[in-house]
Amino acid sequence: MLVADLGSAAVAFILTQRVLRSYSAETAGSHVAFAWALLAAVWCGFLFLYGRYTLRLRQPWYLAVSQVFKAVVIGTSAALAVSYLLVPSWLAERSVYLLSGSVFFVLASASRIAARALVPRRVFSERYLLIGEGKQAQTMIEAISDGHAPVAAELVGLVAPSRGGMPSFSEDSPVSVVGDLDDLPDLIEDHDVTHLVLCGEGAPSKLVMRAAAESEAAGVKVQSMPSAYEALTRRAPLLSTDGDWLASLETARRTKYGTRLKRTVELVVSLLLLPLVAVVVALAALAIKLTSRGPAFYTQKRVGVDGREFTFVKLRTMIQDAERDTGPVWATPNDPRITPLGKILRRLRFDELPQLWSVLKGEMSLVGPRPERPHFVEQFREEIPLYEKRFLVRPGITGWAQVNHAYDTCRDDVIEKLRYDLYYVRHMSFSLDLQIMVRTLGVMLANKGAH
Repeated sequence: MLVADLGSAAVAFILTQRVLRSYSAETAGSHVAFAWALLAAVWCGFLFLYGRYTLRLRQPWYLAVSQVFKAVVIGTSAALAVSYLLVPSWLAERSVYLLSGSVFFVLASASRIAARALVPRRVFSERYLLIGEGKQAQTMIEAISDGHAPVAAELVGLVAPSRGGMPSFSEDSPVSVVGDLDDLPDLIEDHDVTHLVLCGEGAPSKLVMRAAAESEAAGVKVQSMPSAYEALTRRAPLLSTDGDWLASLETARRTKYGTRLKRTVELVVSLLLLPLVAVVVALAALAIKLTSRGPAFYTQKRVGVDGREFTFVKLRTMIQDAERDTGPVWATPNDPRITPLGKILRRLRFDELPQLWSVLKGEMSLVGPRPERPHFVEQFREEIPLYEKRFLVRPGITGWAQVNHAYDTCRDDVIEKLRYDLYYVRHMSFSLDLQIMVRTLGVMLANKGAH
């Protein structure tokens, strides 16, 4: 990756030299050569600081590209500052920095996208070794084995949490017990272990903590089971949580982003979108009135932040009084109650646009867990552990569960979406919100249908 970046910098400099004729080889002079050498150094330096010399196969490509962009912008600014402070007479013209930086950004981003696609994943495989037994170990084994983990994740085996001990596991378990704590250093070296996961109820023993510290000193990443599960699957370990994990849910919404910045960003974006959304909603409402009987808008009571109810508004996509005979029921992908125009509105997500008004009022967010009806909330609170924790944040027009999972058709789907919702609550940030918005836009443009 470093060689590719140095080559990209060289190409950027050559193209800049060719385009800006006043900086040809004969007239450029040592000040331009100094600027180019300094730029190459700071670009690669900031790419290293942003971790861009490690391929993160689970990270979306556009987040990797955004980090390359930040490294180029900050690196170029740093190069300008150094030049100004040390040798101001050697500062090149702004066009040199702008053009060479733009070309380098394109080439460095392209090389990373190509590497993700072409380099065998086995080369960057993450190899997990588990210490412990019980429900947490079983959950971790299932996470790596059931397809929710990336292809590059491998399970080496299970280590007994004591010297000379052997944890009990069923014979049909997909993982084998490979040794005890005394064998840990050899296991790490022989299997090139990258992650050590501490499983089990309660605090780890002193022997386990000592073994974990020695492993960490040897370069292995040591994680608790909940942290490892979240990092691997980007879901919450719903049935295998501990007290610290639950406490983190309560404090997540009190971060600077959760309390101030998120709301500010949403207000700005909503106000910018409001004129366009108003035109689209007006045209869609007119089309609904012309093609089916009943009102253009559909309202329901939904449960929002802290369990408070609010009025939820959508463009009507079903026949009038769709639940008159059945009562509250789940929608399905091919629901016969959906009108022909409603199918189009749902595929384009236009039926959700009136909720922008709820965002402006503070009842909803652009991104968050989808609001649910009180009828289902009462049912799920009784049946599903931690379900009420999704009300710690405002519900959203789109969310982490919506871009990762399909329709709710049964209780298992609700549990699966809750895993994603609680992951969002715990890791709520601007970068995660941006990722969800980009993926939502991708689903809309690809016309994949609503989740």
